[in-house]
Amino acid sequence: MGIAMAGGALIILNQVFAGGLQTSRIWLHGFLIILLSRLVLLWIPYIRGYLNWDGDNISHSGMISDVVETGYLYGENAYPAAHIIAAQVVSVTGLPSGTVASLSTGLMSVFYIVAILLLSREVLPGPKQQLVALLLAGFIVVLGGYNVFFMPNGWSILFLPIFFLLYFKRVNKRAYTIPFLIVLVLYPFFHPLSSLMIVFALLFVMMAGGFILKWFKMKRHIHPASFEKDKPGRPLLPAVLLLVILLPWILSFEGFKSNIISIWSQVTSGGPGVLNDISSTLEKIETSTWESILLYFKLYGVASFFILLSVAGLILLVKRMHAGKSYLSSAPLLSMGILPLFFGFLYLLYLLDFPGMSSIGAPRMISYLQVFAPVIGGYALFEAARVLGRKRFSMVLTTLVLLCVSILGIRSLYPSPYVLKPNAQITRMSIEGAKWFIKEKDTLYKTGCIISPMHRFADGILGKSAASSRLDLQKRNIFYLEDRFGYGGSALLGGQYNTKMYFNITVKDRIIYHTVWDSVARFKLEDFKKLESDKSVKKIYQNNEFGTYKVAPVS
Repeated sequence: MGIAMAGGALIILNQVFAGGLQTSRIWLHGFLIILLSRLVLLWIPYIRGYLNWDGDNISHSGMISDVVETGYLYGENAYPAAHIIAAQVVSVTGLPSGTVASLSTGLMSVFYIVAILLLSREVLPGPKQQLVALLLAGFIVVLGGYNVFFMPNGWSILFLPIFFLLYFKRVNKRAYTIPFLIVLVLYPFFHPLSSLMIVFALLFVMMAGGFILKWFKMKRHIHPASFEKDKPGRPLLPAVLLLVILLPWILSFEGFKSNIISIWSQVTSGGPGVLNDISSTLEKIETSTWESILLYFKLYGVASFFILLSVAGLILLVKRMHAGKSYLSSAPLLSMGILPLFFGFLYLLYLLDFPGMSSIGAPRMISYLQVFAPVIGGYALFEAARVLGRKRFSMVLTTLVLLCVSILGIRSLYPSPYVLKPNAQITRMSIEGAKWFIKEKDTLYKTGCIISPMHRFADGILGKSAASSRLDLQKRNIFYLEDRFGYGGSALLGGQYNTKMYFNITVKDRIIYHTVWDSVARFKLEDFKKLESDKSVKKIYQNNEFGTYKVAPVS
């Protein structure tokens, strides 16, 4: 796939630098190669037989099952749009909910590349800049796991280019007003955070872009009548309409009340100490200074590249505007240049413990930054190559830079030891074991785990609504076992508890702490051996990858 994607990129770059766009559409071949390669790359796990992913992914699979099997949404489902769309696909194709959840995100990732091409055609001045923007979005894998896992937040981010495409188009073509309003009304049900980011973007970025452009034109003594074609699309009214829908929606859910309480707590007593937490985590996994630097580039190398590219693009654009050489029609492009830096600024506020940022999911600002950066990045790369003036050298240099960044993006796409994260797959045998446990479990017993909590399995197996009726399988009733099973304080596991309980161990639980998280040392191989000889523990179920144990208290 990597070679194929590189080949597609070279086809596009060759036409950008060699010319001939007016008479040839050979770039379409490179575009299709990148799309197909991207899809294969994202579907490799399922080609290899992966069943599902843990965490949010399996819970969202259960929410899709709710819609398919009952025709209703789970009562606490705050982002139903993605589940309804996926449920329709399940109904039409007959595929399992988990399969649709897993495969659909790859298709959304491919759709994002097409959306960037359409948005670029709306805001960038020429086809060459548009193709470079397309190349940045397609050849470099941005947003990481949002390309892989079924998460409504990821879907809502990947769909943002279409929202802003309609936002800009409706200014001069009223036929786009109705599609724009449909998408605007849909967004709060897509994901609250993306809706809030749209409000911020409309109020701060779109208006700022329009005002800056007007200031430049007034400085150049351009007639005010020409401002009309560059107006920022009157962002205030869409922002207010979105807020009117968003606020009642999120306030109707118990889950968001804790966010509001957290924001107030941070305003009154300070932020959570983000940098200190990062530092302590690095100390816990025992990384050296050099290893920490390498980890930074693995995790944030692509984002850092796009930040630098966005800054360069914005500087080049402002310089041309200041020189009066080109206004590029331009509130849209100026706004697209400001957007990545705006989200980067929000992430900086989060790092600096600005009150409330951690409560609105500020770590995700990196994803919002990257989703728009290819547009202004395409402008920056093309303008830089034009300034250099040496077509062959520019093509080779651009190819090498994009290749290095693309490798970073692809290698950090999946959770792996490369980025100090365990594989997120759930095996078929683990699912089979969880099905047995859920069916046979005595509901009066508590349930323990290591890092594979049963409430996630229950969501995917029973559906979120049915799982919520099992109080014994609720998140608040699942507890995590002590490090090393607590054998340092008691010879028997049963000596630590005063009630009967079950706990489950998956194959992932057994290997994670002596492989990718070996330095954490939470569990060692000898702890599992000691468990097998513990007289207070009885093994009641075992397949090769999932085991259930029953613990009796020892007085």
